[in-house]
Amino acid sequence: MIENGYYIWLYVCDQELEEEWNKISQLPFNGQDKRGQELRHTLIRYLTSKGLRKDSAGISKLSEKDILAVENGDANVLFTKKLSLYPRLYQIIWEFDVYKKTETQADIHSFSELNMLKTQHKSLNEIFGPG
Repeated sequence: MIENGYYIWLYVCDQELEEEWNKISQLPFNGQDKRGQELRHTLIRYLTSKGLRKDSAGISKLSEKDILAVENGDANVLFTKKLSLYPRLYQIIWEFDVYKKTETQADIHSFSELNMLKTQHKSLNEIFGPG
């Protein structure tokens, strides 16, 4: 998996991440962020999106704004730019890429909606016909 052109699961040291994260945040490394996602995964993706290694050195380069973003469930530095269309487009493309590579639905709303619409369309065609 890739985030902003960087491989997510390269240079990950869970022990250092847990130690350093628990020093700077009230939310535990092995807990959930404020969106109910695994904080560990949110943090790893966020660090990756900034081009940082996932270890104590990467954590030390996070600003207060970055820490709050991770706690709030933003898994990519792009998602902190709330008034821009680009982060939403990036999220949809990332979800599609996950879906394509794993053939499982990303745990994100837009793909749930897409699957629901496809199912509804198929059901309506069965009831009323394709025309």
